[in-house]
Amino acid sequence: MDICEPWSNSLESRSPFLSKYMLEWAPKIPDKEKIRGTTTKYILRKLALKYSLDEVYNQPKRGFEVPLKSWIEGELKKIFLDSLGGDSYAESFVNSKFIHQILHSKKPISREKRAKVLWNLYALEVWHNNFLKYSFRQNIPTEISASVQ
Repeated sequence: MDICEPWSNSLESRSPFLSKYMLEWAPKIPDKEKIRGTTTKYILRKLALKYSLDEVYNQPKRGFEVPLKSWIEGELKKIFLDSLGGDSYAESFVNSKFIHQILHSKKPISREKRAKVLWNLYALEVWHNNFLKYSFRQNIPTEISASVQ
């Protein structure tokens, strides 16, 4: 199985746990080895602790994160400044002073929160530029446009 193939269909898979032997063996493990108190996957966690670094083992669970902070503070900074720095559609909904402050890091909020707010404002701007900026009739085929008038 291609490790990325399931992801293309929004499916999650973990190849090591698809082993025929694992599937036959796992139901035979006593419950006390699977769950201890409120700790689930007990035997798996013990194995992970044995074979991984403490900092890896003790990390909190998280999803696949998008590196918004590094994008917005790095390679996409100019794009965000150009899109939101002047007369933007986002200013129809959000105070322009607030947008300016958050664009230039003058608002006392975390970098993560700043990145998420800017990303959402940018998404609104891109959506507006692609779907609302042009009139409805400009995108209608000629034969349909004539019947609408």
